[in-house]
Amino acid sequence: MTRYIRILFIFLCCSALSCQNEGYIGTLFGSWSLDEMTVDDVVVPLPAKAEAALLGMHGRFALFGLDYGMQQDIHYFATWTRDGDSLTFDFAHSDYGDEPGTGSYTPPYWLGFDRLIENVTITRLDHSHFDFIREGSDGRTYYYKFKHTW
Repeated sequence: MTRYIRILFIFLCCSALSCQNEGYIGTLFGSWSLDEMTVDDVVVPLPAKAEAALLGMHGRFALFGLDYGMQQDIHYFATWTRDGDSLTFDFAHSDYGDEPGTGSYTPPYWLGFDRLIENVTITRLDHSHFDFIREGSDGRTYYYKFKHTW
């Protein structure tokens, strides 16, 4: 329960900062929990000891989180744009003069993201499910199924 409170707190802080940037974004809005990830039709587990992987969407910001329960959580941020079923996550940002795509803007490795700009295709989006597919830089097909948590 504590892990969800921490993630909720971080997401709410991001939400408060982005209220000026359109805030509510329709069906994408909210927190999504990774239900399943496959690579070339093979289910891929979360990293060792990770309890959950989350995606928060609000305004122009996306929060990618990996939850280790009472241990340390990992959070990375991106901006995003959408054109129909095409969604682009942009990690090419930086803090305090760091290299773009580093620090809090590192692409989430647990999702196989390794580019600063990741393009995905939405395959299902409703108030309960957010599924998308992408081709990785390794040529493999990644498929993600998220469930809406709030």
